[in-house]
Amino acid sequence: MTHRCPVCSGSGLEVFFELAGVPTHCNVLHETEQSARSAPRGDIRLGFCRACGMIRNVAFDPARMEYGAAYENALHGSARFRRYAEDLAAQLRQRHGLDEARIVEIGCGDGHFLRLLCRGPGNRGWGFDPACAAGSDGAVALVAEPFTAGGVAGSVDFVACRHVLEHIESPAAFLDEVRRAAPDATLYFEVPDARWTLERGGIWDVLYEHCSYFTPASLARLFTGAGLIVTRTGSAFGGQFLQLEAAPAGAATTQAPPENVAECARRVDSFRADYDEKASRWRERLGELRATGRRVALWGAGTKGVMFLNCVDTDRQAACVVDINAKKQGMHVAGTGQRIVAPDALAEFRPDVVLVMNPNYRDEIGARLDDLGVRAELEAA
Repeated sequence: MTHRCPVCSGSGLEVFFELAGVPTHCNVLHETEQSARSAPRGDIRLGFCRACGMIRNVAFDPARMEYGAAYENALHGSARFRRYAEDLAAQLRQRHGLDEARIVEIGCGDGHFLRLLCRGPGNRGWGFDPACAAGSDGAVALVAEPFTAGGVAGSVDFVACRHVLEHIESPAAFLDEVRRAAPDATLYFEVPDARWTLERGGIWDVLYEHCSYFTPASLARLFTGAGLIVTRTGSAFGGQFLQLEAAPAGAATTQAPPENVAECARRVDSFRADYDEKASRWRERLGELRATGRRVALWGAGTKGVMFLNCVDTDRQAACVVDINAKKQGMHVAGTGQRIVAPDALAEFRPDVVLVMNPNYRDEIGARLDDLGVRAELEAA
């Protein structure tokens, strides 16, 4: 079967990786173990476009996706992530002169980042997200709906869209919608960086919710194909995030240089073997821990943790799953069913080993364990 690239429209997407029967939603909360274990599942078949560097799940079915109140993926419970978001918002406000500006955020969550952007004098913000709690505090209004061209009356100066584009079935059509709604706006987009997954063994970032995996080349190609000028690209948050800023065609600005896809192509060719080796190594490690009677906790019930548990720890060796997001606590992991608990529960569980699902949070987790009086070995998964 021929698969067409959603970015450059080429017909040469080559399938290089397959994963069957994973939860379709890693971040939907389940109130019971039974509900979590019977969570809907889907298949992943990743195809690579050697023309533009795009990676796509060609088995993705948008009809399986639903984002509502049960979806929870807020990360700003972490002090490290809050610092990142605060610094990013300050940089964007300064770089783009966001004073007296009309700002839109697509996929706003609870509005935390939008409020940071609106700290500039006279700024007003509108956030769109089907999973948010609608409301307004004067300067910021949250709308519990998907973003559409008619969502905001009047002109828009700046659009932020973070960790949404990878969920969108038709990214080119989505970007066209954004341009119709805000033809004169500067755009800031942020997505997971596929290079992290390919180069750093970030295999737990392969999940059904993400139908698209962007490299710098494919992300820039998408925006230039929409008639925009890519003014800035970069990597952030320890290499895990890919950033792009764009301006309307004709703006007085400098185009960012194009990226080469050759290195990503080499990593794609070895990814299947890399994935199998890492997954096998972790199955062996969990077996060793079981054999020696050591108690294992997993810290991080987000996408990385959910995919690790479903792909490697299917016999639930990690008996305790921790997350600092209070909305996740008391809920259950999609697919495997473990109950998610607060960090304080580790004082009673007394783990010997804590699996750290995101290395960016290792120091933060270590400090919290010290506060709890828990002496456990930290292992980055």
